[in-house]
Amino acid sequence: MEWHVDSWAVRDGLAFASYRDADNIQEAERTVFIGVPDLVPVPIGRVSTGLWATRANFQDRFVDDNSEEIAFPELEHVIELVRRAYVAGGIGPGPIGGEGVDKPGPRENRPGDGEAHLEEGLNQLEDATKWYSHLQPTADRIGREDHFRDIKKDSGIVNTLFDYLRIFGEATLIKWANELNDPRSGGVGVGDFARWQQTLYRIGLWRSPAEYFNVVDKYRIQEVIHATDPWFLAPPHHLYWSNWFTFPAHEQVFLKVPCPLRPTWDSRIKKLSDKLFLALSTWDYFDMNDQLPEFIPALLASLAVIVHTQEERFHQSLDATRLMRLEAALDWLSREMPQIRLPDKAENALSKFAWAELDRR
Repeated sequence: MEWHVDSWAVRDGLAFASYRDADNIQEAERTVFIGVPDLVPVPIGRVSTGLWATRANFQDRFVDDNSEEIAFPELEHVIELVRRAYVAGGIGPGPIGGEGVDKPGPRENRPGDGEAHLEEGLNQLEDATKWYSHLQPTADRIGREDHFRDIKKDSGIVNTLFDYLRIFGEATLIKWANELNDPRSGGVGVGDFARWQQTLYRIGLWRSPAEYFNVVDKYRIQEVIHATDPWFLAPPHHLYWSNWFTFPAHEQVFLKVPCPLRPTWDSRIKKLSDKLFLALSTWDYFDMNDQLPEFIPALLASLAVIVHTQEERFHQSLDATRLMRLEAALDWLSREMPQIRLPDKAENALSKFAWAELDRR
């Protein structure tokens, strides 16, 4: 006997699973319910509870392309499956009520000033990345933590990472400002744009206000978004912080950030969160995308979470806490990335699902 999924609400992070033989749910020895956020298995007295869930839009079992049930040797594998699929489900919210899943996708993520700034900056930094092939993130948790530990020890690597983060972060600002200037936007999202700008400054991407304002002035960002208040794009330490900048769910502002694309990146990627969630949910993401610029979006999103959820740790000067912020972000990223390798059929199905979610907007 092995563990099998009885029913599953994939994007909701809810599942019933039983210890049984394949296609023999009536003879299950144990049945549990698993749900986010805790993902703690709750024993269920009757396996029929999981079967009834299929009448409430739960998926019936988890099968491969031949309609054969996918088995898991340990319950921990099922928990990992539910967790990672839930993360992958955040990539695409699905169709709007009343629309079918075959509706046309969003317009193409076209290159612009943000992409040009990104490529120009990356070309200038390219020679600084020879170390990365030996320290890139791995799917294996122990190997990944060893690599991250080595990254933290080298101040030269830390500074290089922040150079890459700065270039990519600036590219997101430029791209977002241009999108806000599109008449079709109606100015919606200016508040979130301000929160993202403040977040980037708090991460420590720029060592001085002057370095930051050089980018604002070069791309005329304040003019593009029609900011009429002189403090709108000022660095955070020039502001008296208020709830306006931290509400709602400020650590989740990265979900709305447009993602500048390199020529080789999948054109279906629209948001910074897409790059993060693909890295968190698929086992081989950084094996297939093994260059440093591929790692930077996920690291930047992780830093955005850290500086808000652990902000009490970062009240010192930006330089004094750069390494501290990076350490916290790498630790968070390693905890959220794949923890256990699933059976090959499950890994393949999960990867296919995650990438297909890019089509659901």
